[in-house]
Amino acid sequence: MTKEADFACRQAFVLCPTSPEALFRYNSLLIDSNRLDDARLLVEAVLKFEPQNANAKGLLRNLKNLKH
Repeated sequence: MTKEADFACRQAFVLCPTSPEALFRYNSLLIDSNRLDDARLLVEAVLKFEPQNANAKGLLRNLKNLKH
């Protein structure tokens, strides 16, 4: 049901791109699916809406560490 979960997470993100729950749940799904580049793009999109979002900044740092 990964496709369905991905679709649901996309919908949640589109409806409220500043929702911490939408961000972290979708990000978790992407990481679990080994889609680190997509996870990074998601967090970068959130930071365009909220450049001072400390949680998103921390998540982006963690993703960069996972990539290396």
